[in-house]
Amino acid sequence: MMEGFIICLISVAAAAFFIHLTDGQLQWQQIQPHPSSPLPPTRRDHAIGYIPQKNTLIMFGGQGNGIIYGDTWVFNFNSSRWKEFKKMLSPPQRYSLVYGVYKDYFYITTGQDDIMTFSDVWRFDIRTETWEEMSPDGSHVPAVYGAAGGVADGGAYLYVSHGFDMDRRYSTTHRYSIEDNLWEEVYSGGHPYSPNYPHARCLHGGVMTAEHNLVIFGGCLSGGGTGGPCPSHDSWLLDGKAGEWTKLPDCLSPKIYPSLALLPDGNDGQVVILYGGMETTSQMLKTYVSLESDVGVLELESNIWSTRKVLGSSYPVKRYSAALTTAQVLGGVVLFGGETMTNGTVNDLWLLRGNGSSVTSLEVSTKCGGPFIVFWNLIVLHTVFMFAGWGILLQAGAFIARYFKWKGPKWFLIHRVLQTTSQGAK
Repeated sequence: MMEGFIICLISVAAAAFFIHLTDGQLQWQQIQPHPSSPLPPTRRDHAIGYIPQKNTLIMFGGQGNGIIYGDTWVFNFNSSRWKEFKKMLSPPQRYSLVYGVYKDYFYITTGQDDIMTFSDVWRFDIRTETWEEMSPDGSHVPAVYGAAGGVADGGAYLYVSHGFDMDRRYSTTHRYSIEDNLWEEVYSGGHPYSPNYPHARCLHGGVMTAEHNLVIFGGCLSGGGTGGPCPSHDSWLLDGKAGEWTKLPDCLSPKIYPSLALLPDGNDGQVVILYGGMETTSQMLKTYVSLESDVGVLELESNIWSTRKVLGSSYPVKRYSAALTTAQVLGGVVLFGGETMTNGTVNDLWLLRGNGSSVTSLEVSTKCGGPFIVFWNLIVLHTVFMFAGWGILLQAGAFIARYFKWKGPKWFLIHRVLQTTSQGAK
């Protein structure tokens, strides 16, 4: 009894220390493990979850240095130490999975290991430090990776939306009822090019903002039998109860592999933080490249995105495929790992301290409704050439042939040049 009281007291004291360091501000702070603590290998595309009752962070899987991981680590914020759990029974190694925390359990599902994709469900019990595979009923989620979803704080459903397997992209959404051990289909997808719901995609970011509300951003919409930008910059809000999607205003630069998490509530309402992501790909011709101090901010009361500059002078190195999760007791969101633009995968741990009220005083880098920002990619360039060829040159050639025959023999040369050029533009 006394031991439990002491542990609780230490947890509160440690949380108060972290909060005091950045009280009232949105600011990054690197969490340094104890010098004698073991460290997990560097990685990306892993799963993390924060257990407030224990003030600990659970981490599973991922990939890095040519290795696909199936290890489980726990970081204790009270002692500043990592601990690896080596058990006989554990999930198969994988990366790019969906995960979330429910009470004393850390749930994972989907993902891939370069040979196959998964649709199984596992949970880690922080009390017994053991993994257990679940055997759910119902309409199972497809075996995919690169999906988005999770479990809302206080929620009892694990959502999985979109993703892809070795052959195709998905636009479906499923949820797993933790208490009923049951999969349900929330959204069955629609026409691949409808503007009323999100296109099939993968490698996007997502976060649960309420038990049945999911926000997704960006991702890769091309390949796998579909077409679209890669990366994309569209974002959507799912009402899981109604099975309906609402498109949010565009604002942030296109990204794949972004990380999203919900800041602890403030007086000004809920705020989603978007960190990192890959902004430059072979498809992008012109884009806005975020600074190290930038984070994307979605204010859920207005559903408006903006890019804000975090206070301070210390920031995580720019990266993508990191894991970000809400840490209520610490008063912010925790970031672990990812792949940097220059130095490969990393295993550093950061706390972005703040709440919904902290972002209102931050400098705005970009805001929806402000100056028009153009993102040029090969799809836009293709559109320009198609319009020039079919909409201008082809019509001009026909116009010359119809109305300028009596102006002399040069009409046919002009007609032929216009017609030939229009075919080249296509």
